[in-house]
Amino acid sequence: MKVGVDTGGAVLLGDNVVCDAHADRNYRVVTHIHSDHLGGLRKSISSCDGVIMTSATKDILSILKGPLINEDTFTLEYGESLNLNNEVITFYDAGHIIGSAQVLVEDEQGLRLAYTGDFRLPNAEVIPADGLVIEATYGNPSHNRPVREEIEGELVSLVKECLDDGNHVDIYGYHGKIQEALAILRDSGISVPAIMSNKIHTITQVTERYGMKVGNYFSSEDDEGSEIIQNCGEYISLHHFNTKRTFDNTSIKILLSGWHFNSSMIRGNRGEFIVPLSSHSDFDGLIEYVEQSDPRVVITDNYRIDNAGVLAKEITKRLGIPAFPMPF
Repeated sequence: MKVGVDTGGAVLLGDNVVCDAHADRNYRVVTHIHSDHLGGLRKSISSCDGVIMTSATKDILSILKGPLINEDTFTLEYGESLNLNNEVITFYDAGHIIGSAQVLVEDEQGLRLAYTGDFRLPNAEVIPADGLVIEATYGNPSHNRPVREEIEGELVSLVKECLDDGNHVDIYGYHGKIQEALAILRDSGISVPAIMSNKIHTITQVTERYGMKVGNYFSSEDDEGSEIIQNCGEYISLHHFNTKRTFDNTSIKILLSGWHFNSSMIRGNRGEFIVPLSSHSDFDGLIEYVEQSDPRVVITDNYRIDNAGVLAKEITKRLGIPAFPMPF
């Protein structure tokens, strides 16, 4: 079966398609904007017949990668199909972050090969497949966390409490997740301004354009944003997770990290709060996806995380479906 993950992290589907890293194929798919899924993108754009992604992913990558993302990259939306030589490719919502896609490739004999990319149930649509490549981020049986509603409730309660005490709140996460957190807060009725860097502001504009409700938000580098900060009013500030070491002691810090499983909110070593608002399915979600997809064989992605071997064994043991980590 023509499905697998090579030693460079490229997910191979059928004869024509490679996903989330470069390989010698006609078409490259970018499932979403996170860096571990962008390997070799420049080479793919220069050498493949086409690089394919959703419109939302293309718009955000245009911000992150600049001129590299141009008219030579193609867009495909959820539920749309495209003929690629002797195969058909279709995108499905992965429910991970805005624009994230799952990929299905079907050949002329009806063989269905699917790749989940990073995904989160129940937002993701399960793809019935013959061969399935699945992410393994939380592939250990111990990687189950409280229900999503409980985690979101803790986030909302913590932010409300901090604002009521007259503090502003700094929220740290990765692109896509911080915008999702802001939308959760807006849906709960928290309407104070949100302040962010120019780059995050521009990405937030894209998420708003694709339907995310993010309320009032300003760049910290513009006059309105600077004035809100100087006046020390009530506001939320969004930061990329990689800047978290720049902490000061003037606000409440909330880190959005999925690597916590026993509580819906943890107080960290330096006084910050950790909220496990993950954009990935936990272990039970991974097993549920495979069970519903009902493939003949499963490949667990062993390039991006080291839980793939454990997940493969658990899939075979629990569901009786042959499963293998790749690359070996």
